[in-house]
Amino acid sequence: MGEISRVQPCLDITFGRRLFSLTADYYTRTSEDLILSAPVSAAYGVDTFLQNIGKVRNQGVELALSSRILSNENFSWSASGQFTLNRNEVLDLGGNEQIISRIDQESRPTEFIARLNLPITSFYGYVFDREIDIDFIDNPFNRFNNDFAEVYVKDLNGDGIIDADDRTELGSPYPDFTWGFNSNITYKNFDFAFQLQGSHGGEVRVADLDQLLFASEGAVQATALPEVERDKVIPRRFTSAHIQDASFVTLRNITIGYTVPDYLTKKLNFDRLRLYFTGNNLIYRTAKGYQGFNPEAAGQTSSNANTPLTAGYQRGDGPVVRTISAGINFQF
Repeated sequence: MGEISRVQPCLDITFGRRLFSLTADYYTRTSEDLILSAPVSAAYGVDTFLQNIGKVRNQGVELALSSRILSNENFSWSASGQFTLNRNEVLDLGGNEQIISRIDQESRPTEFIARLNLPITSFYGYVFDREIDIDFIDNPFNRFNNDFAEVYVKDLNGDGIIDADDRTELGSPYPDFTWGFNSNITYKNFDFAFQLQGSHGGEVRVADLDQLLFASEGAVQATALPEVERDKVIPRRFTSAHIQDASFVTLRNITIGYTVPDYLTKKLNFDRLRLYFTGNNLIYRTAKGYQGFNPEAAGQTSSNANTPLTAGYQRGDGPVVRTISAGINFQF
């Protein structure tokens, strides 16, 4: 249940044969009685269970611009673009100030937090500070390109102790904005179309790095670290080190086609015959430093992953698939 308000002005402008259409949609939506796994009294015998609680507000803007840029007997060109941004904010958690959710998997544990006045999902943990000096690492070169399993983290509350009170929000899985651009061109019997897409500002927890970079933790533990330093380090998987920028830009689709002239199709007893070539994701650029396989992926191989309270978790996802194909369309 909830309420929604929208403002949706539309503007059409014509310059000669050029027609431009702009639509701007501003919306505010408040959702109540969400289905969330929230804390309960230990008297129930469990820590959490699903409840209808909470309130979240989504506010955003959607812009769409389309144009018939040029059109004549032999040539036509139309294009359109979209821009979207959305911000969500927790207004109520059923009386809770915050809800910490976990993916309790031994090799890839991850924590998330929902807190009042923040997005419904934020990554939660310790802030990476620096690497441990290589002199304190057992077998540091056991595997090429190993990351050390433990790292120094920041003492956020300044009490000189690294403990649970030093955890904080580490980022959001929700992009700052997304966009798309489409173009369609025809020249006589040829047609050409492409689609660009982008997403910027969202982040992901790349759980696969736990295995890709230090599959053998025993080989990269800092067992020689002086005792006075021991309480200042945390396993890397609990820190911001594996929260990565999921921004991307891609040439989502490109299609080139040729429609056989009517005089030839009639000889072949076809009403229409078109040959085409198409490619998907032929260009795909991710943010610098992203080490996963696919910034758009949302892994489901771990229990409790990518629920409303645990968004942005990647594990076991396949890479971006690039495809090239050709075909024939014909009509009788």
